[in-house]
Amino acid sequence: LEIILLDYFSFNENETIVDVINNDVVNNKDNIVEIKEEKSINKKNIEDNSNIIEDMIRIRVNNCFVNAKKAYLEEIKTKIEDILSKKMDGKIKSILLDATVVAASDEYLILSCNTKKDSNIANKMFKEIEEEINKKLNQEYKIVFLSEEEWNTEKNKYVNNIKNNKKYEMMEEKEYFLEPEPIINDVFNVDKVEII
Repeated sequence: LEIILLDYFSFNENETIVDVINNDVVNNKDNIVEIKEEKSINKKNIEDNSNIIEDMIRIRVNNCFVNAKKAYLEEIKTKIEDILSKKMDGKIKSILLDATVVAASDEYLILSCNTKKDSNIANKMFKEIEEEINKKLNQEYKIVFLSEEEWNTEKNKYVNNIKNNKKYEMMEEKEYFLEPEPIINDVFNVDKVEII
């Protein structure tokens, strides 16, 4: 990779790679501003998506608890096992294999993942996962993913609320649209600087 990059620079005999890069940066500093602006837009998209997902989680967990029943949970666990034995998108199948259905109502499912990172990845793909599951089950479910730690917190709140006779009320759910995020950050977690 380094050798390929060096081909893009022209050297004089007395210059080092650092000199050449510094000169290019100075000569092209107006173009670097564009990269910084694009990077700030990408960070804003990530923050916006994070807020949207947090709102979705809060509403869907609440709405699942409105009509959660053990019978729904047992039924959906069996159905999920069945659809996992069939052909489906590899990434979705991988997420579902690593998750556990922990609560279910007639319209909502809460799945628990081992880590927060896993639940974040799954929640970013919630539309694709819902479409796949709903198509295979021929039934409409709204799905949300929590980490094990988040699930334990929500479960304990639910138990306490039921003991204290707090009734869950359905919350209005809006259509959720996630902004595209840069894929490179998920893979390498480094910034790419390009001089135009």
